[in-house]
Amino acid sequence: PYDTDECVAYTVPVGQPNAVLRALAIDLGDDERPEGYVWVGGYSARMWWKLDPRTGEEISSVSVPVSPYGGVVTADGKLWIGVLSGNSFAYVDTTNNTVSPVIPFPNFRGRSGSYGITADGNGRVWIAGWGGRDVIGYDPALEQWTVVDTTGFNSTVGRGITVDGQNRIWAPLESNPTRMAVFDSDDFVPGGVVPGNEVRVYTPPGSRTGASGIGADANGKIWLAHYNAPSELVRLDPVTEEFDVFTGPRQVYTYSDFTGQVRRTIVGEGIYQVEAEAECDSPDWDLMHFDTETPEGSTITFTASSAPTHDDLDLAPQLELAAVPGSVSPTAVGPLFDEAQIPQNRFMRVSIFLEVNDDGVSPVLREFRLTWFCKN
Repeated sequence: PYDTDECVAYTVPVGQPNAVLRALAIDLGDDERPEGYVWVGGYSARMWWKLDPRTGEEISSVSVPVSPYGGVVTADGKLWIGVLSGNSFAYVDTTNNTVSPVIPFPNFRGRSGSYGITADGNGRVWIAGWGGRDVIGYDPALEQWTVVDTTGFNSTVGRGITVDGQNRIWAPLESNPTRMAVFDSDDFVPGGVVPGNEVRVYTPPGSRTGASGIGADANGKIWLAHYNAPSELVRLDPVTEEFDVFTGPRQVYTYSDFTGQVRRTIVGEGIYQVEAEAECDSPDWDLMHFDTETPEGSTITFTASSAPTHDDLDLAPQLELAAVPGSVSPTAVGPLFDEAQIPQNRFMRVSIFLEVNDDGVSPVLREFRLTWFCKN
């Protein structure tokens, strides 16, 4: 029920009456707000409002030439505007509040509307289509479109679209039953078509309709939401190809980045924290495994703190464990704590700092594992 969720930090009104707030995105932030500023889009108002993430205070507003129905911010700070209908989209440069001219959708699109919007790690923007049989992608560097041919799957593309940690694009197929389609974002064909044989389709068990949001979690599993009763959540493990189905008491309707994985994948800069708790008070923290890719000029740095309680982690000293390029996996964690004369305690927090290069190209953290053992 409204206003009873203990996780809600604040609620603020945004825009004028009947603005029809549908879009929300988080930009790259700055030194004052490194977590990113919140942008809220009004569909009817054709406006974006920039808010302080800590207070909800309005900082600025921008008028745009299309109706915001969704939004995604790429690593260069551009807020790309998803639309519900029409034949074009645009972006706001969040670093200076300037607005682009409208960018027409490709003529070969053959659909009646749009819905979800996402972007990959290379800055390409992907749009799902409500009422159409395709996904389209736009490469701003080339100013070229591609269309993904899903006509052979006898269904329309559902509302949501997302990117996972491996830079693959996922979209629901609206049929009976609903299905999941996936393809590699690097299959992008400038000015051409990604053929249907490059698209893989997964069919969950059972029969359900009303596919809405699709998202990847931090473990690489894919979640598909449904707004039709019983509004089930379907989870796919792409490694084992096994499905889980979850049914709850509420209707589930979303088409955006509900897991946060898209922002982590495409922004590629900032701080990602992992916390672990051992099963004893004085464990030996063993090895930190990591799989990274650092384009020239980009870096990934790992630091850690350890404390006897979770609440004490904020005050514990930070210790650098590894820096890439330079360090190799795995890193022996315990000896570094011993050498620094810092006790190894039950709780460990690893902070991972990702920094893009001068061209805005992001480093990639594909895998991270931390092991420990108890002496007794």
